[in-house]
Amino acid sequence: MTNRDQEQNVRHSNRLEGSVVAITGAGSGNGRASALRTGREGASLYISDIDAERLEDTLADLKSEGIDAAGGIFDAANIDDAPRFIAAIKDAYGRIDVLVNNAGAVRVEPFPDVSEENWDWTMDLNLKGAFFLMQEAAKPMIEQRSGNIVNIASIAGTFGGPTSVPALRRCKGRSRQPHHRGGSKTGPVRSQGERDRSGNYQHAVSCARRSRNRPETTRP
Repeated sequence: MTNRDQEQNVRHSNRLEGSVVAITGAGSGNGRASALRTGREGASLYISDIDAERLEDTLADLKSEGIDAAGGIFDAANIDDAPRFIAAIKDAYGRIDVLVNNAGAVRVEPFPDVSEENWDWTMDLNLKGAFFLMQEAAKPMIEQRSGNIVNIASIAGTFGGPTSVPALRRCKGRSRQPHHRGGSKTGPVRSQGERDRSGNYQHAVSCARRSRNRPETTRP
């Protein structure tokens, strides 16, 4: 099967139909690719970015393919934007089934020269912001008794450092709250994908397929 045939199968699968997927940092790169892939599989999308031009470009591309999509300017490093982001999603669609914590970056400096300002910015974007956005997204998911959160990190996170989200995921995965559902896996995830026009791989958010019509059970 050629890549074109595979893309046509994805476009007509509709296996994410009825799911609302929110993706941060969707103006370019993995965020944009994830938005295109999940949208082609039938999901309704709410995307964010801090770059208005890139955000509008992604929205235009999504809508040109008939994908139901909306979005807004939100800063993943600003925890005050987290509740506003989730509120905007609920205003647009009434629910949120999947949060893709994709926004992230690093300003590379030699170790002896890393400033406190750079450290704080890195932690705010890649750790603190991701944590509090998960917290806000979890609130409606708990009410719905369904939902999934996907954190995307560089493979550099497996080596430790200020951008290591997997360490946060390990702690989160060990927490066994009454409403904890599903699993939490740390480390790199290898999945099939296709390259978009910027050369980035498009990753399917497979757990979105399980976010609806899940049996109403809880883990002890």
